[in-house]
Amino acid sequence: MVKVVIVEDNQSDEDQLRDHLSRYGRENGESFFITAYKSALDFLSAYKGDADMIFMDIELPDINGMDAARRLRKSDERVVLIFVTNIAQYAIEGYSVSAQDYLLKPVHYNGFSMKIKKALKVVKRSSDEFFVLSSGGVKVKLRIGDIRYVEVRAHRLIYHTDEGDFEVTGVLSKVEEKLIPFGFFRCNYCYLVNMNRVESVDKDSVMAGGDSLQISRSRKKDFLKALADYYGG
Repeated sequence: MVKVVIVEDNQSDEDQLRDHLSRYGRENGESFFITAYKSALDFLSAYKGDADMIFMDIELPDINGMDAARRLRKSDERVVLIFVTNIAQYAIEGYSVSAQDYLLKPVHYNGFSMKIKKALKVVKRSSDEFFVLSSGGVKVKLRIGDIRYVEVRAHRLIYHTDEGDFEVTGVLSKVEEKLIPFGFFRCNYCYLVNMNRVESVDKDSVMAGGDSLQISRSRKKDFLKALADYYGG
């Protein structure tokens, strides 16, 4: 069962999302457990970090959805976040809080179904897929969604994760082959980045997991294209 939170002050908009989730579940064999909040402050005070996916309205009565998302990310970096908005340009800021996608009101089912399908892939990758390392003679099992980026330094690989850094011997190109299907891409010869952990992109750098990583000139075009493709263009 997929745990979904809807933060939406408009009842008809909330009902529409519930109807779309119900229909998608019937058509695709998915099951959703839905909790809804009318305000961002009520949501933040109640949230225990146990949701798989959050639909966040941007225009809310107390604090707006973008500010709520910034607070959310301080305690939960993994949950799949989808903004719901009347104005598309608001969603551009979503990169700063690692939003998976956005939905434009009124939310039509065809567009919703395509985006929810992609979001569910991310949810299932984060919850079901693991990567096993041998670090210091000990086997370490990492959840792929917890890997922020992988760095190569002096013939050693450093996995920067939510659980800390793990250093092992290895070749980055071999790791790249395994992680590309899970949304990883190189921004530099020495950094393999989890696209779902990208917070922002500057002229020549990308912020991932709180760290600023240089984007090489030769990889910039391909990296930005891969990032745009990952977030749905």
